[in-house]
Amino acid sequence: MALAITGLEGLPAPTPAEATIEVSRKPAINLLWLGVVVLAVGMAALLRRRREAQRLVQAEAEAAAQAAEERQAVARRAPAGRQRRAKRPQ
Repeated sequence: MALAITGLEGLPAPTPAEATIEVSRKPAINLLWLGVVVLAVGMAALLRRRREAQRLVQAEAEAAAQAAEERQAVARRAPAGRQRRAKRPQ
């Protein structure tokens, strides 16, 4: 393998450098990758459940708001003489 760098013609030539590369086999690396996959799947499941819970809470809030609006609309439409009055204790 050779590396050429242009534009350095006026500089003195450097001495050759050596690099040592160690090659080793790690038999337990598959366990590490398995752990990474398990963590990723768990995180995806967590995020999905959280998003579904937020949608459920939002839907319940919208339903409650709609029910309140409907109650107010019914109360406005009721004739004044026919409104229910609380009984007074005697």
